[in-house]
Amino acid sequence: IAPSGFANNTNITHVFFEKNNAAGPPQLRKINEYAFNSCTSLKKIYWPETTEYLAQYCFAHCQNLEITEVGGNINYIEPYAFHNALASVTDDLYLGGNIRYLASRAFNTVTMNVNTLIIGSKTEPSQLRNSGGREYDYVSNGGFFRHNIENGVSGVTIYCSAVDQSFFQRLVDEGYITMRPGATVNIFTV
Repeated sequence: IAPSGFANNTNITHVFFEKNNAAGPPQLRKINEYAFNSCTSLKKIYWPETTEYLAQYCFAHCQNLEITEVGGNINYIEPYAFHNALASVTDDLYLGGNIRYLASRAFNTVTMNVNTLIIGSKTEPSQLRNSGGREYDYVSNGGFFRHNIENGVSGVTIYCSAVDQSFFQRLVDEGYITMRPGATVNIFTV
């Protein structure tokens, strides 16, 4: 999807990607910068399994967008991808195991009253890593979790490799994941 391809279109409510031809599924790899910026009526988007990259501001100001899962093959979410977007998330938020880069402020100014934050799954362990503190890679110091989940979560479930277990445990122990009183934490190695 081209940069600003559908920006400011207030008539779009749902986006589906269908097969381009009989040869197979659509081959959408990247949703570019500002692609759906300010599509204020957009409620649902169904991206194909080939989508890997959500660029900065691609869904900015889409305040009615309803997402409880960012999974599939998406592995890179840039800063501000969902800036000032999303209808309030009040249920579980699932971040798929293929996400390798989750920028700080990816969900900037989003009201997230998340019940349970689920990262990875039993069959798809999280690929997030402590990557050495690049300027925008705040997963390594918990910036995504600290800046985006404002009211805390009541539970965290993380499926990760044994190598990454200590990294996620540190995020919890050092308060980088904002938690409500009495919250439960489950970190499983898979």
